[in-house]
Amino acid sequence: MFSPPENLHFMDLAYLLMGMFSNDLQTKGYYFMHASAVKYDDMHSMIFAGDPNAGKTSMAFNLVKNNRYKLISNDNVLVGLKDGKLVTQAGTKNVQMRYGALRAYFPELVPYFPIGECDKDKDEWDLRVIVDDYMRERGYEYANESVVTDVCGISTYNGGNSFFKGKSKIDQGLFMYEKMTENIRSCRHVLLGFDYPLPSFEREDLSKDRFALSQAMCENAEVYEAKGTVDELSRMLVKKITAKKYEN
Repeated sequence: MFSPPENLHFMDLAYLLMGMFSNDLQTKGYYFMHASAVKYDDMHSMIFAGDPNAGKTSMAFNLVKNNRYKLISNDNVLVGLKDGKLVTQAGTKNVQMRYGALRAYFPELVPYFPIGECDKDKDEWDLRVIVDDYMRERGYEYANESVVTDVCGISTYNGGNSFFKGKSKIDQGLFMYEKMTENIRSCRHVLLGFDYPLPSFEREDLSKDRFALSQAMCENAEVYEAKGTVDELSRMLVKKITAKKYEN
């Protein structure tokens, strides 16, 4: 690395290390997805993937808080294929929420997290609140291993209609491939290239294997887009997962 130290930030190293770590894991058949995830029971769990500020953490926290789902991941979830099914192996558990999201979606929690004087003039969407102690005090549960039945590409907002939109089979596979690839490419901070001079953590054979795996993962998991309010989407998902449980 040739960057002057004063221009090198911790997050630059974090993204670089995540890319290296993710590249090693894919040789063992495991992939990090930048996503939150919750578990309903041993046969049903869901993953929420999306852009920054899409509402991934808010969706997961809503389901854990109001429906007693178990938290698998707040930010990065490790997935793989087992017996032909998409499964989670582990996930990050440190829950940080933007103060703006806390005020918008969980106003009843605001009194528990007062803002200090030095932060009062800052944009509330730039302030982060750690809610781990709140969750532990109320006995919210956590999990690692689960069978994934639903993968949502989400975008949350305060108004308008909430809806789910199914993806075609090819789009489902491409979506999974994209999400499993982001961390390998250091969250898009490294260009993809198999030959000199483009820098990359990629290998052509592993990239092809990952694409084939992404198609297989969609055989037993439903992949779709979900847009709308956090509360409404959560209610719709609970109804959907409950219906799947009784179908099985």
